[in-house]
Amino acid sequence: MDNEITQNTITGFPEKMTRLRRVVEKDGREIEFWSARDIQPELGYDRWENFEAVIEKAVANCSNVGVTPKNHFAAVTKMVSIGSGAHREQTDYVLSRTACYLIALNGEASKPQIAWAKAYFVVQTKLQEAKAPQLDEIEERSRLRERLKDANKLLGQTAKSAGVQNFAFFHDAGIRALYNLKMSELKSKKGVAAGDDYWDHVGGLELSANEFKAQLARKNISQKRSRGEHVGQRGAELEHEKAGRAVRATVHKEVGVHLEDLPLEPSLKKTLSNRKKAARLAEKKAAAALPPPAAPTPPTI
Repeated sequence: MDNEITQNTITGFPEKMTRLRRVVEKDGREIEFWSARDIQPELGYDRWENFEAVIEKAVANCSNVGVTPKNHFAAVTKMVSIGSGAHREQTDYVLSRTACYLIALNGEASKPQIAWAKAYFVVQTKLQEAKAPQLDEIEERSRLRERLKDANKLLGQTAKSAGVQNFAFFHDAGIRALYNLKMSELKSKKGVAAGDDYWDHVGGLELSANEFKAQLARKNISQKRSRGEHVGQRGAELEHEKAGRAVRATVHKEVGVHLEDLPLEPSLKKTLSNRKKAARLAEKKAAAALPPPAAPTPPTI
């Protein structure tokens, strides 16, 4: 049954979320949103009371991620028919993309729909950001590279506390699920030398996908431990694999390519180093172009 649910989610979840997406125009720009009542069943919740509890938890956690709740969650009341011409009030929420993502983060990790919702909304957010003015491409890559380092560090700490001892196997499980290749095979496919840092040669989407994989695996491992479940080496590897598969399928669905087929980028380290050298050279040239200081005026006696 779980396999059937997962397969249906793989093939249908992005289409359902796109179909349920609503758009209104305000001040000359389009604003997208989702109805909580609409997405409730798609996230695996049969009862509104249980889903509303997840929404409330997501709102409470907003401050932890620097989000202002009122900008993303709006409670509304509408009248619905209950038959025989009678109506009653029904609570709903107007949700932004960020709100949907936070709800997914706070949903039940055991639900396959929740894993796909996390992957769907993080990739959609990345695609939306690509349409807006960006930081300089190199600055953006540098920022995302640091975020990936931090995410992997936190994932390692969580995995260790869950009983992981062989970190090579643990990290390999996530990479193989995300790329369908081991890291050595991935480097060979893309032409990265065995001793080089692979992440020094990838672009923003690939860095973001790997960061989210790490965050998703860490969240799921932590939730299992919070429920008192034993995780251990193999359990952590399975969670890492599940996160990798979720992100892989969503990226392919939304972008049309697999990450292993994305082109390499110029070395980030070398590019940053060359920029610093160029900046220092420009400073020297600017200093040389300044007129010499005026000779001091002799004192009047």
